[in-house]
Amino acid sequence: TEIYNILFLGSVRCVQETGPGMKGNLKLMLNGIKKNYFPPLPETRNIRSMIHVDDLVNAILLIAENDLTNGEIYIATDGESYSSRDIYNIMRDVAGKRPIKWSVPKFVFLSLALLNPRIRYKIDKLLGDQCYSSKKLRLLGFVPKRKFKEMNETSF
Repeated sequence: TEIYNILFLGSVRCVQETGPGMKGNLKLMLNGIKKNYFPPLPETRNIRSMIHVDDLVNAILLIAENDLTNGEIYIATDGESYSSRDIYNIMRDVAGKRPIKWSVPKFVFLSLALLNPRIRYKIDKLLGDQCYSSKKLRLLGFVPKRKFKEMNETSF
């Protein structure tokens, strides 16, 4: 029966993960900010969701231990919404950089996107929406303990 229960667990769809060993675009952004080559993003009012890896693990354990989750799909987030500019500002803070008020205008990014489909894909990913609700998971009792906006250098 233990194997049966594992096979029919609910599943978790996770959003952009943060935390120790972070990889991918957030790590590239952080490194670019540290080395002063990542451009200041414009405020586009896009909405993105995040979750710390520790909270993701807690969400998975909660689903695994709950008999009502069989076959259900859950989305795990920290419950906050961030724009790409918010993320950029948080990453500047994490990198020990002072806040800046200026940004590269959105039209510059949109112009670059016209040059190549790969560039367009990256810019769409950088400035687009990726916002999800974890309401269904919260109804099971999930409460994230870490917010992306509270991260610091040791969080990564």
